[in-house]
Amino acid sequence: MAAPPSTSCVLLVAVLMSCSLSLCSSSNLLNILSTDRNFTILYNAFYQSGELQSLEERTQVNGTAFVFFAPIDGSFVDFGYEVMECITRQENFKNVFSQVLRYFQVTTIKRQVNTVQDLAAVAVDAKLWTVLGQPIQVFVSGTEVILANEDGTDQTVVTKAMVTDTNVTLIVLEKGVLLSSQVRNQIMNTCFPPPPESAPPSSMPIALPYY
Repeated sequence: MAAPPSTSCVLLVAVLMSCSLSLCSSSNLLNILSTDRNFTILYNAFYQSGELQSLEERTQVNGTAFVFFAPIDGSFVDFGYEVMECITRQENFKNVFSQVLRYFQVTTIKRQVNTVQDLAAVAVDAKLWTVLGQPIQVFVSGTEVILANEDGTDQTVVTKAMVTDTNVTLIVLEKGVLLSSQVRNQIMNTCFPPPPESAPPSSMPIALPYY
């Protein structure tokens, strides 16, 4: 009769199983997001929406560089209480907040970004195409690097770039959250739906009193 497995073997199997379900060997990017108190809202959104694994996988694609635009907690203040309360409901993390997160990720860059000025150099026709399929425009004005959504209605200035892993760069958004018009409309329709249309007037004849 075979001897029962030792306690150490059981613990090893348990650790390996937990590693397969979580991200034991996380990228430095993921470690920064999970431990830096400036990114608590962002990391929680990734966790609640189920997007953590996808983010990790994109940091490990060979042959391309990955750029992630990371708003600090203070940048979400511009959303206002009602919008934040709405998009952080459990049912809206996957339907709405996940779209916000995908707009922050760019995987189509051919070389590593080391500074915010490099964003303009790697942009094609002044655009970076995000995982969401919507572009982020990049402009340089003097010493400032300005990001804008596709129609210019959202803009923010970036100053800080951090290379976290090989071909992986985190760009800190300290002065506001950049949103595509598509995502902004989705948030508005989800959080402030238009009132239902009034019922059309009845075509039934109105009975007049008989005299």
